[in-house]
Amino acid sequence: MVEMKKLTLKNYMLLENPDAKTISLQAWLAPRMLHGKESRARTRFLKLMSERITEMDTERMRLLKEHAVKKMVKGKDGKKTEQLVYLDKDEKETTDKNIGKKFKMKDNEAFQRKYWEYLNEDYVIDVSPATSETIYGVRDLLLNTKEEFAGRQATIFDEWCQALESIK
Repeated sequence: MVEMKKLTLKNYMLLENPDAKTISLQAWLAPRMLHGKESRARTRFLKLMSERITEMDTERMRLLKEHAVKKMVKGKDGKKTEQLVYLDKDEKETTDKNIGKKFKMKDNEAFQRKYWEYLNEDYVIDVSPATSETIYGVRDLLLNTKEEFAGRQATIFDEWCQALESIK
């Protein structure tokens, strides 16, 4: 029995980080001007990533809510319900999510630690006959790019390449 080849990416490779001045793999791929087969491989690869990105957004929101401050609020019907506490643009507390700009965190360090653990988890994609042309097409695109990288983005680019080269 032949063992299935796998592409293993870290979750953080799929996230933008404006503070570190890095872009995600899909943000780098999306604006490339490509023709024919390369363009189709890129588009299919982005579709492959979209489900995981949605999952990552959901997990981030779950962790934020888990570590956010909550308080009991009396509703119009007189019943008390637990609601999330947000901070508005002036850093004032509110339970109105429409004016809240961010969650008020009860333990930001715990959130950061759990979220970082999640971002370091592997995202494993089977390189099957249905996905191999897509994955190898993106691999070739990355390995043969003429774009220049520096700083943290160069490190991230190298990680993308190593992940794609490891499926040989």
